[in-house]
Amino acid sequence: MTHSSVQPDAPEHGTLLKKYRRSRLATTQQVFLGLGVVIVVGLIWFGVSAVAAFNKISDASDRSSPFLKFFGEEVHPDALAGEGDGRINILLIGIGGAGHKGGALADTIMVASIDPQNKQLGLLSLPRDLRVPIAGNGQAKINSAHSYGEQQETGTGPRVLKETVTTVLDLPIHYYVRVDFTGFEKFIDALGGITIDVPKALNDPFYPDEELVGYEPFSIKAGTQKLTGDTALRYARSRQTTSDFDRASRQQAIILAVREQALSLNVIGNPQKISTILGIVGDHVKMDLSAKELERLFLILRDLQADAISSVVLDNAADGPLKTVNEGGYYLVPKSGNFSDVQRIAHAIFTDPYIRREAAGIEILNGTGEAGAARELELDLKSRGYTVLGIDTTDTVAKTRLESYTTDAAFTLRLLSERLNVTATSAPRPPEAAEGAKIRIMLGTDYEPAVLTDDQTP
Repeated sequence: MTHSSVQPDAPEHGTLLKKYRRSRLATTQQVFLGLGVVIVVGLIWFGVSAVAAFNKISDASDRSSPFLKFFGEEVHPDALAGEGDGRINILLIGIGGAGHKGGALADTIMVASIDPQNKQLGLLSLPRDLRVPIAGNGQAKINSAHSYGEQQETGTGPRVLKETVTTVLDLPIHYYVRVDFTGFEKFIDALGGITIDVPKALNDPFYPDEELVGYEPFSIKAGTQKLTGDTALRYARSRQTTSDFDRASRQQAIILAVREQALSLNVIGNPQKISTILGIVGDHVKMDLSAKELERLFLILRDLQADAISSVVLDNAADGPLKTVNEGGYYLVPKSGNFSDVQRIAHAIFTDPYIRREAAGIEILNGTGEAGAARELELDLKSRGYTVLGIDTTDTVAKTRLESYTTDAAFTLRLLSERLNVTATSAPRPPEAAEGAKIRIMLGTDYEPAVLTDDQTP
């Protein structure tokens, strides 16, 4: 075996994650998240006596996160279907809805991922122009996945989009919540409007009209303003004459205003007001959370602090993972030619809490005979929260092996075993093992990393 020193974090990997760990708040998506949180609170308190209304909203299925099935209980490693199941991953979908041109296209695509152990929330927004493989539809913009599903059969759009996002991010998507523009407007109006402080005047002569064929100029003065649902939606969506950072600030202001208004009206203690909201929700919101799952989710979210929220937007900035191409249309595609960097960014903010808790030291030996195999696996595992101490090379071996020198890394071994498709075995600690190593991965010639390229179709 050729021995080399333990390698530190890769500079390019550290740089990538450092850039994307900073807060980059989503745009219109944040409005839908704020709406969803308020709706959840109302449903939890009123759902028992509004079963019919809730059933109209819910399209619950058997697919669910282990943490909602076993909330409040100790979870066994075998309860996790795979990496990412230590969190609760919810796809938030915003659509124009009935009466809007292209109303079935997903205008907003965001994953909200909750770490129930550490009470943290991560948000990842995917641009609607991202070119991705869609099962049965070849290569297309990701926003068309929802529309494609709806064309096949009404109500299947969210499922097709969930499957597409799961493939692209290499993460399980357990649930979805879908909201349309009309629902947002009516929700704000049901609250009696919201009051916000507009820091500077906004004038957007290019705000699109309802038919998306012309313009309907929008402007608002600086100062304290009372906004109706229509004005709030315009204030949130306007983007032609201001920067994304300005727009992100507006989203924050709207969310806080919605929350403050709901609290000031004591909405969750007002059956009449909640009944009105539920009527609105029933026509304009869909989700696949059951009433019990929604209740458990609220119990996890209620203690969430503002500083426990991180947000990332995948973009084509100089430090972003995407680039623009014009190939029969405008698309965003991965700069690297595959989705590895996109997946590493997602994994970095959606770290599995059990992997992080165990922090079992791992060393990787490359016995594939191919240079770089251990290096790529190291980058991938580090992005997922695994503690990789270093890599090395060894003589070529035929079969990949996963060996453990410990008995206190059950979750890590369980998930690595599934990822590598090998059975973990106990082994005595070899004298040449890296200091602190508890697990050794020896890659053999049978090792095949799974990488989704830009032109693959599942």
